[in-house]
Amino acid sequence: MDTKHFVHGGDVQAISHAIPARAKKIANKPVAYGEKSGHLHVITGDVELFEDENGNIFASVGSDGATLQHTHESIFDNNFASQRIYQKADHKPVKLRPSTTYKVSIHKRYNPLARHWENVKD
Repeated sequence: MDTKHFVHGGDVQAISHAIPARAKKIANKPVAYGEKSGHLHVITGDVELFEDENGNIFASVGSDGATLQHTHESIFDNNFASQRIYQKADHKPVKLRPSTTYKVSIHKRYNPLARHWENVKD
């Protein structure tokens, strides 16, 4: 039986998901920035990023695994291939399963006063 794998690191979440056929490989980059905090969310390790025509990000984790990390912009050295665990900003790093692909997105919550879904802010 094939089961989904879900991880959650602060306001970023990832669920196992096939990469759409039309998605294009992109350079590794932060998957989210803190709105005011100077923090960022990065996926480091054995990982390649893809983006579809709607701007959705997909992470293809290789056999050596990868980590979703929340760290400070000032200390991240843009070494996305590193297996190093960077100093955490607010929450612990989350391991992503080796040889798994994920759809990466921002956690949403329902705002009952505005009557719509909105992104959780860092």
